Parts: sequence; C-alpha cells; structure tokens
Amino acid sequence: MIVNSRELAIQLDGAWLHRVPVYIEGNPGVGKSNNVEQARARRQALVGQPVGMLDLRLSQRDATDFIGIPDTSGEFTTWKMPDFWPTSGCGVIFLDEINQGSQLVQAASYQLVLDRRLGKYIVPPGWVIWAAGNKQTDRAIVNKMGSALRSRFIQYELSVDHGAWEEWALRAGVHMDVIAYLRWQPAHLHDFDPMRDDKVFACPRTWEMVSKVMQALGTSLPAISGCVGDAKAASFVGFVRIKDDLPVLKKVIASPKTADVPDDKPNVCFAISTALAKMATAANLDAILTYMMRFKRKDFAALAVKLIVRDHPELQKTAAFIDWAAANSERIV
Repeated sequence: MIVNSRELAIQLDGAWLHRVPVYIEGNPGVGKSNNVEQARARRQALVGQPVGMLDLRLSQRDATDFIGIPDTSGEFTTWKMPDFWPTSGCGVIFLDEINQGSQLVQAASYQLVLDRRLGKYIVPPGWVIWAAGNKQTDRAIVNKMGSALRSRFIQYELSVDHGAWEEWALRAGVHMDVIAYLRWQPAHLHDFDPMRDDKVFACPRTWEMVSKVMQALGTSLPAISGCVGDAKAASFVGFVRIKDDLPVLKKVIASPKTADVPDDKPNVCFAISTALAKMATAANLDAILTYMMRFKRKDFAALAVKLIVRDHPELQKTAAFIDWAAANSERIV
C-alpha cells in the first residue's frame, strides 16, 4: 500500500495499539526512520512516560545479535543473549535497513517478528517491532527480502507528498527559506532517480540538512551544493538572495493597500511572504495580512499565516488575526 507521511502516521498509531509488525519501504531519504521516530514521540506524549527506541541497523548486525552465542560452561549448552534487548517498559524495536542485512541475519529475525521472542527471550508487551528498508529497484545495496520474512509484516511503501512534508516541516522548525522555496518548486523536494549515478540528490532528508546549514552557516553555496546538488543549490541560493535584497518591505507595511504586488514574479511573491512573516508583530500584522490578500495567488497569504502561527503564536490572539481567520477559515490548514 502506497502512503504519504500523513497517512503513515495514522497507520503507525493504530499498529502500536495492537502491537502489529510494520515494514516501511521507500526510496533513500524519504523519511522512513523519521516517521518511526515521530510515532515514538507521539506515543510518549500520549502515555506520559518514556517511550524507548532500540534502533538496530541490520546492515551492521550479525545473526548472534538475535540468537545469542552458545555458553558451554555448564552441563548443558545455553545461549547468552545481548544485553541491549529490552526487558521492561515500552518502545519500538526498529529493524532499520532490514533488507541490507545478510540472508542469515534476516532469517534470524523471523521468530522475533512473528512470535515476539528469541529463544527464551520474550519481547515485553509494551514494545512494538517495526522495520524499514530501501526499494530493491533503487540500487541501494539491498539483499532480496524473502517472502517468509515479508509476510510477517503489514507492508507500506512511503511516497513523498509535498503537502504532508510541509505540515511536518512547519512543526519541526525547518528553516522558513527552505519551506518557501519548496512551495515554489515542489518538484525539487524529491529528485531521486536510481538510473542516474548522482552522488548527491534532493530528498526530504537532504533538504532538512539544508535547513541545518542555513541555521549554522547561512546561505553557503558550497555546503548547500553538498546537500542537494549544484543545480538545486544554485536555484535555492538565488531564491534566498531575492528575499534578502528586497527593499520594499517597510513600504509594504507602511502602505499595504497601494504597495506594488509582483504577481508576475512567483519567486519574489514567495520570498515576500516568508520575509513579512518573519517581521510580523502585533503592531504590523493587520498591514501584512491586508497586503498579502492582494496577491492573485492566495496560497501566498496562507503560507505567511502558517509561518506567523509557527514563529509568533501569540499573534493568534490579536484582533487582526482573529478577523482574518474568520474571513478566511477555508485557508487555515
């Protein structure tokens, strides 16, 4: 079943309630591990107690991590299990990169997934067992995952959906320039092609890296190129520089009903939206919203409001915001 991250979140929350094993497949960098971590965080917030994550990268594991090693010191041979397996509490046993593990490692995980046990070791009731892996067609150094193991999971293929990604990015504090750029160029969010031999490619994971670069180094073209490739980095940096060079923002706030609206330049409109959101205060919010609603494409105003809510949540209590929300309730997502 193909799902986006919003749909997968619903499935994972339900799977947790019934301790259902889940396998998430998808292209490199689409956010498989991230979605599992978000599910863990949601569960922790719901139950009000620590929820653990045992992250096992099967590409780095040996079969003895599952079946243990023999102990012949006594009269009978016993098996010593590794000490990292949980014995209490609740959490996720996450078998990441499961189809990069050897066939022997995959086979050793059968009993864990289906029976929730490994020999004498029994998985505590509060823990779920989930897995993730890249698609075999992605040339991502994967081993064939046998039907005996696949059939032990509910299987989902995670796709990239810009709307679902943006919802996550707004909550996660992704740099607003990245959010604005990808709203202008949504096709650039995920540009992975297994037939191309790209050393670097754009995907949700690498755009999150761009956000961290922006927060640490600013608009560094070499660093951003190292995240998403030369072409997309140049496009992104050009977009950001347009925003940085805007001389009209104070004029917009001073004369929101008459200031120029560059409807013929979508990249400038996106840049203005994010820049005004960053400048928003209780004193100028009415002027900003008045100006934004003059754009032909009303999604610019919706973007600005989302960023205002994220970065200045106290402004939701102002008369200007309440009036705008009442008149534009269909634009609030």
